[in-house]
Amino acid sequence: MALDPVSPFLALIDRLISLIKEREMTRKEYFEKIIAPLYESFSQVGGDYIALFRQARSLLETLSATADYETAFLTIRDRREQLLEARTELRAFAKAYREGAEKKGGEETTRFLASMLQFFYASELMTELRQPGFHWRKVFAEQEAASRYISSIAFALVLQFQELRMCRLQPSEYLVQQARTFIDGSLAGLETTWSEIALLFADMKMKAYANSRPL
Repeated sequence: MALDPVSPFLALIDRLISLIKEREMTRKEYFEKIIAPLYESFSQVGGDYIALFRQARSLLETLSATADYETAFLTIRDRREQLLEARTELRAFAKAYREGAEKKGGEETTRFLASMLQFFYASELMTELRQPGFHWRKVFAEQEAASRYISSIAFALVLQFQELRMCRLQPSEYLVQQARTFIDGSLAGLETTWSEIALLFADMKMKAYANSRPL
């Protein structure tokens, strides 16, 4: 992407952390002041995150011919480090929300944020989250806490390219195929979670404009 989406996202999160502690708002106000700006900015960051994996897939095919694994590793590592700030700030917002504003936001906002946090990690949890009767507040608390020590899939991507780079000769087809499988699976998980977030946002928007009573 031509423009860096991370800096605007960081500035927005700082503002939203203060905003969620404000006085009582109607559902419409909460949506317009918090949910909509968060989703719009997250969409830019999330799009960049997906683009990172698509770039990695493209590089992997090119590297079959050039064997320039050092350059590829540095490219992926540097982009992952830029996006790390966005993930860290989202976690900070989630923590502030859970500690001081979860009752105000309600289960829909909790589910929305849990899905955003999940976007940066493995996709397996999303299947479990879609089961009836799942306790979203419990999941959100666990997800926010776990994100402190679980490696993101972008970090795992860096490790894949590091392993390729460490081969003194042309990496074996097994290692290349392993990286392909990881990238393809990660992209599938990212796109699934991306769709989940978009559907949650659409549902929250519909409810916000259908009912503007206080949350």
